[in-house]
Amino acid sequence: MGQSDLTKRFIEAIKYIRENIKDGNKLENNASIAKKINVSPSYITEAEKGRTNVKIQKIQGLCSVFSISRDWLEFGYGKISSNIKNKINIDIQPDENGIIKMNKDDLEKYLLSVFDASTDKYFEERGISLFRGGIIDGLNKEINKKNKQIEMLKSSNAPTNEEVSPITEGGIMMVPLVNQYAQAGYMMGWADVAYIETLPKIPWIVDKEYKGKYISFEVRGDSMDDGMKHSYEQGDILLCREIGCDYWKSRLHFNAWDAFVIVHKTDGIVLKQIVDHDVENGIITCHSFNPIYPDFKVDLRDIAQLFNVVKQQKNK
Repeated sequence: MGQSDLTKRFIEAIKYIRENIKDGNKLENNASIAKKINVSPSYITEAEKGRTNVKIQKIQGLCSVFSISRDWLEFGYGKISSNIKNKINIDIQPDENGIIKMNKDDLEKYLLSVFDASTDKYFEERGISLFRGGIIDGLNKEINKKNKQIEMLKSSNAPTNEEVSPITEGGIMMVPLVNQYAQAGYMMGWADVAYIETLPKIPWIVDKEYKGKYISFEVRGDSMDDGMKHSYEQGDILLCREIGCDYWKSRLHFNAWDAFVIVHKTDGIVLKQIVDHDVENGIITCHSFNPIYPDFKVDLRDIAQLFNVVKQQKNK
């Protein structure tokens, strides 16, 4: 029997765990690993001997229990371990809203400790780097842009209700990313905290207090791309804030947001504009920027999660 790529990565993950992770004072072995991910020891043995191919549903415990990267395990992207704690040499802790604050020098060191763009296949293939034109550049440009706006506001003597001061620290939120390849897995694991912890995290700069639950989604398809500046193009990364289901009972503020990410219980994850909300019947009308896609209605009872799009990172 030919080994599937998933099985090969499973075997590599088992070896990695045996060599690097301890169970008490001893390194893990096949028996202890099998028990923790709820499979039989023979399941591991049969895979290692090439007699069977594994299924992701049976082995996803490797991600939640041993911090094996789900992107790596399923698709071969990134690094084998999603546990970045041991790689961070800067003593920082997020505040109660998940925001990490640090000066600009430490910001670069921190991002370097989290990412290794030279070996991260996923980000490499999308041309996302840490340096020129990349994440650090983008964060610093945004800080500089905001500081210029603040200086202009000060020099204009325009009235303001709050004190303004230059941004000397980068407020960074590390937000889980659901890329195109992980969207099927997210459909099964969105309610599982352990699964969410296995997702790769990417940084977003924030200049105010952000409250709520945030997820980053990668745009798939062209339904929200009409060629205009406001388009959401294939490969763009979106920072999204969840709208709690309690708020669905009253009229959604759909005019205040350009787009929403809808996690449908059976039809997958879609990015759409909401143009109408029938509160009495719990029906929303979804619209695509691309005119070839017709509007359609969705019953809110069929939706698992609803997010508004807060920020966009262009894939260019």
